[in-house]
Amino acid sequence: MASTSRAPTGAPAAAKPQRNLWVLALFILGPLLFGAVLVGLRTRSGDMALRIRITRALNEGGGAPVDMSHLPAFTWTSMQVLPPRAPAAAQRLAGLPFYARWVVGLERRDDVSVLAFKLGDDFRAHVVVPRDKGDFVPAARAQPYTHDDAFFEVKRTAEGFALSPAPRPALQAAPVPTP
Repeated sequence: MASTSRAPTGAPAAAKPQRNLWVLALFILGPLLFGAVLVGLRTRSGDMALRIRITRALNEGGGAPVDMSHLPAFTWTSMQVLPPRAPAAAQRLAGLPFYARWVVGLERRDDVSVLAFKLGDDFRAHVVVPRDKGDFVPAARAQPYTHDDAFFEVKRTAEGFALSPAPRPALQAAPVPTP
């Protein structure tokens, strides 16, 4: 008859180290999983504050042109409009990081456009814009927009608003009064 060592509580001694491993795994993996969920939620819609500003500008403007150069709260030098079902190569060229491409799934979606902002060669932010809030498909082009040409004409459609590039109005000099 084999005897087993028992802890003072009467439970086998080997059970305690196994429980400690589960607690250790929970402390290590818990924050990692929580962080991954937060990154996934944030990445799914991109910069939510900018998305709200774009939607507000479209709704309050009532068809007035939208100047994208002033809407982001960060510095940027180029903005790429990625239409629905944009291929992965175009998304990489626009600077969209892997995690954003994977979570947004633009290649498989027809209901959103993505605006990707860069500062020089560095990715700054992206915004996922549902097409029923603002359809950027007419504004999609191969070249990125700069501050000077990120000006869009807004047309009201049955589905919402459609944005297309428009020339920026020239500043007119004030008339000089004659004495």
